[in-house]
Parts: sequence; C-alpha cells; structure tokens
Amino acid sequence: MALDLHKKPFDEGTKVKLSLYKNYIQEWLPVFLGSNPKYNRVNIFDFFCGPGKDEEGQNGSPLIILELLDQYLENIRKHNITVSLFFNDDREIKIKRLKVNISNRYVEGVPYEIEYSSEEFEKIFNYHIDLMSDRHSSNFLFLDQNGVKYITSDIFIRIVNIPTTDFLFFISSSTLNRFKDNPDIKKYIFIPSSILSTSNYCHIHRRVLEYYRDLIPKHKEYYLCPFSIKKGANIYGLIFGTGHLLGIEKFVNQCWKIDPQTGDSNFDIDKDNIDEFQPSLFPELDKPKKVQGFEKELKNAIMNRKLATNIDIYKFTLFNGFKAEYAKRVVTKMMTDNELPRQKINISYSACKHSNAPRQIKYG
Repeated sequence: MALDLHKKPFDEGTKVKLSLYKNYIQEWLPVFLGSNPKYNRVNIFDFFCGPGKDEEGQNGSPLIILELLDQYLENIRKHNITVSLFFNDDREIKIKRLKVNISNRYVEGVPYEIEYSSEEFEKIFNYHIDLMSDRHSSNFLFLDQNGVKYITSDIFIRIVNIPTTDFLFFISSSTLNRFKDNPDIKKYIFIPSSILSTSNYCHIHRRVLEYYRDLIPKHKEYYLCPFSIKKGANIYGLIFGTGHLLGIEKFVNQCWKIDPQTGDSNFDIDKDNIDEFQPSLFPELDKPKKVQGFEKELKNAIMNRKLATNIDIYKFTLFNGFKAEYAKRVVTKMMTDNELPRQKINISYSACKHSNAPRQIKYG
C-alpha cells in the first residue's frame, strides 16, 4: 500500500510543492476571475486531493484553492462566473475527511460548485474530458500523483491538446532512475536506461522533462517548466505545462522566487556551492553554471541569427526556464561590448501581444 503522506506533518519538500502550487494559482486566478473575465466557467481539478490538511492542520491543495478563490467571490458573483471544483482521491476515507474540513470552513454553505469522487485517476479523467474541452471553460489540473504511473504519454498528449488548460503534476523522478530497467515502469514512461545511467543523479528530473517535451506534437507551441525537489536522498519533481506565454512566464517567475540561484530546485542542483553572504574574489565564480551556460547559448544564438527577433529571444528565455530580465542583461552587455548596435529591444510578454509585430534585431 502506498505511503499516506497526510498521516504526518508535511515535510519540507511537500511544503515547497504546495508553495509553488499556491503562488502560481495566485497569479492564474486574476486572469480568469479579474475585472474583465473572458470565460464564463472556471474548472479546477485536483485528481489526488487528499483530506485537505495534514495531521497538524496545515492546508493541503483543496483548502489552499478555496482560500484563494474566496478573494474573488465578489467578482465571481458580479460576472456570474461558474467556478467548479473537482476533488478526487481513490481512498474514500480521505474524501470523507475532506468534506468535513470544507464544511467546517463554510458554515453557511460552499459558494462554489464542488464535485467529490473516489475513483481511479484514468476513469475520472476520462469522465471529465468533454467538460475540460468545452470552449467556454478555462481549466487548471493539479495531478499530485504518488509515484510515476498515471501521467503516461497518452494522458500527457491528451492534456496538452485540451484548450485553455494549465497543469501542474508531481512525479517521483528518482523512482524512474532506480527502476529504469523494470518493465512495469517502462510501460508507463520509457526513458532509455542509457540516458538515465549517464545522467547526473541530481539532474534526473531535467531528463524527465526532456521526455515529456519530446512528446509534444512538433507543430504545437507548448511550454513546460520543471522544478526539482529533494527529499532526503530522493529526487522528485514538478512539471508545469501551458499553451500560453503569460502562463509560463508567471510560473518561471515563481520558481525563481523559491530558488534565486537557478530557478529550478530546492537544493544546490549543480553543486555550485555559492554563498551569497561570502562572495568570491572572482565574480564569475558567484554565477551558477546554469546561468553561465544560458548566457553563452543565448549570445551565440543571437550572433548566429538563430534568434532574429525580440519575440524569438523572449520565447527562448522562457523555454530555458529563465526570467526575461536575464535575457535583457545579455542583450544589454552585447550592446555595451559593441557586439550589437544600440537599439531598443522589448523582451517581455507585452511584445507578444497581437497589436505588436516582432522587431528584427539590428546587427549593424
């Protein structure tokens, strides 16, 4: 039987996971529940929801989303937006406990539609796929699986093709590494053992991200961002997905708030050993290897004209998990070093709005 994570206090890794979830939802909700909503229905699916709290009363994902939604209750009513929450856990006892926790929060009744279920993931996912695909709906999917088996290639591709849908899923990346030759694991996720065997163990979640990126249809513009979480000796991870540039920018920014060094882990993933309180005598040693690599790759891509416009640079930056300000620094330095002529280059989401045409980079 799988370990019941709710029978003890949330550990630090779980707190990081829930923090990213909460921080991104805080950025996501205003887009759909703000002063000018574009959709009349918002669906939030928590497919592995748990009872809502740990044994010390710390809020899990169901109560976190309710706490955030309550801030928009006036707007929801004003614009007549239907907000539907779907809480599923295959252990019925957890759903019963969740109902109690939610009823304790709303003495006068819950102001949102809530559907509770206790089904296997694939069954409940298939049951709701038509609702998710409705063109009048926006969706957020939280898939906090315990293990690796649920987000198969088939499920992943189906999620990617649902319109106006962002998702965040959790996966035990170290399990894939430990059992890389196990047929039962390979039938869910097949990453060649040769790739896993030659990868730095701390980077295993980055390899998992590459696996899912390779599944995205070639013609489809879709964005994924990872965040590696270390719990003891094990590496777990989150993968966020969206078809919208603004969505990936918001998630990337939240990752960098948690990890100001590399923006993708809660530990020293590249063993940079940087101490912000004791700077090195050589400034380049205080710059993480991931940042150095990105700056070099971005500069080369601009100089080789593989990135020909400001929007190309912006997308490249987000695709690599960096905030736009990192690209701005690179471009500014290139102009300072006379590698590019002085020019205004808007590297931000505003540059990608329909009214703004891409601006060609001037090379002198």
